[in-house]
Amino acid sequence: MNEGQKKILKIIDAMYSYCVFVGATDVAIRTRKEGNFYIVLIDSDFSERYLKKYISKLERILNQPKDPTIEQMYWNMIGSSKFQDDNDIYVVGSMVDTAEVKIEGNHLNIVLTKKYEGK
Repeated sequence: MNEGQKKILKIIDAMYSYCVFVGATDVAIRTRKEGNFYIVLIDSDFSERYLKKYISKLERILNQPKDPTIEQMYWNMIGSSKFQDDNDIYVVGSMVDTAEVKIEGNHLNIVLTKKYEGK
């Protein structure tokens, strides 16, 4: 497994942990490779009590400008004890190329894209 694939796994891990953190009881994550990009699709419910504090800010956090320096320094720390589940999402935001978040009631639909780094 190359470093690019490992980064995708870290993104998946961070997104799953985030969903659980916001009270999810039903999470589905799929990935696919399209051309030069990995697509990560997340469908999840969440607890209404997290809507204002966390969920409403999610699209802005995931669409922050990509920062290769931050990505290189911190991607391997996702899921470690140095970060909490709600903080990992900021690292994911600096790693992905695009993020689309749709909220309907207590349901999240997230589509992340990341340029493929591999052979």
